[in-house]
Amino acid sequence: MFGQPVLDTPVLGVIEQGGDFPIHEILEDRSCPGGYFLRIARSHFVCSAHFSPSARFPARAPVVVVDETMDSSLAWRRTKVATPVWASRADRLAGKPAFLLPRNAHLLYRKRYVTVDGELMYLTLKDYLVASADLEEASPSTFSGKRTEGAGDLAWAVVYRYPTVPVVDLDRGRPRRRLQDKTWVRLATTEPVERDGRKYYRIEDGWGVSEEHLRLFTLGEPPEGTAPGEPWIEVNMTSQTLVAYEGSRPVFRTLISSGRVGTDTVPGLYRIYFKRAVQDVSRKRAKKVDYFFESVPFVQFFHGVFAFHSAMWHHAFGFPHSMGCVETSLRDAAFLFGWTHPRVPDGYLALTDSVEDPGTLVRIVKFPGHRVPTRFHPRAVPPEE
Repeated sequence: MFGQPVLDTPVLGVIEQGGDFPIHEILEDRSCPGGYFLRIARSHFVCSAHFSPSARFPARAPVVVVDETMDSSLAWRRTKVATPVWASRADRLAGKPAFLLPRNAHLLYRKRYVTVDGELMYLTLKDYLVASADLEEASPSTFSGKRTEGAGDLAWAVVYRYPTVPVVDLDRGRPRRRLQDKTWVRLATTEPVERDGRKYYRIEDGWGVSEEHLRLFTLGEPPEGTAPGEPWIEVNMTSQTLVAYEGSRPVFRTLISSGRVGTDTVPGLYRIYFKRAVQDVSRKRAKKVDYFFESVPFVQFFHGVFAFHSAMWHHAFGFPHSMGCVETSLRDAAFLFGWTHPRVPDGYLALTDSVEDPGTLVRIVKFPGHRVPTRFHPRAVPPEE
């Protein structure tokens, strides 16, 4: 057993034949005679040629695949109406539902159907029965954030108003065309101009968009103690925006949905402490289900049960919509999950942060410059083994 994944380092110890130990990391790029190195503890490495695994290694592909077109390997069906869920054929024939799903519940689609008493029923992941006629294809939002390509690539905003927003001829004061909701526009000026009692921002083609129909992005200073180039995130709940940074340099920005009134997202400085590639998001009380979203991808917990996660059940990014979490589109959740720490290796379902790979800092504010309390406890560095 070595202290580094190289052969010419001192041997730390020996594992007895027949001993069992966990595999924390597979280092396929670090070879040893007959195999490659495996990390089995903090700063403890062994050669794969010297043991037989009790189970095959995890696949080296992501649990949830999102390709270049940002199409997910997962697909969902949603409930068109409140619909009963049956635990078995017998319960369906007896009219005894296990519970009732609300409208807009999302079920992972696997093309599994049976017929019960002449009715086509869909089989869920847990083999519950749901009437196929009560389900329809879900349509996750295709909105995505924007990467920062350089210093001159910051003057962007997002149009928000469903379904379209008028674009005004600022010289003549008349609407000339319309832009679709969630359209990215580049601003020609950083200050608004006033016309007929309204403030407009001039966009790069010379036309104007009303300030009330734009989500603008403001930049913040890194949290105290942030290392140069360290990744961190700021969420602004007033503008419903997110900006990701590396040190003082913004690298990504997008729209989010934070908590609604009554289930507000709590401002504070956090760290992402646990990441899970896919997880159910639901609230069930006895037989009543308030909401149910099966197999939600890219969940990143930062405070108790509150997390960043994708939301395939609405298109309202730019407006508060959640029960306290920070929701993003599927495309943005895929990017953030891969960009933040701790980094989840391909093939792994979940990972917690550690001293070696602490979670990314997250600052949630109500407005730019909002001073917020620190709401995480730094991990104590364990003694050297």
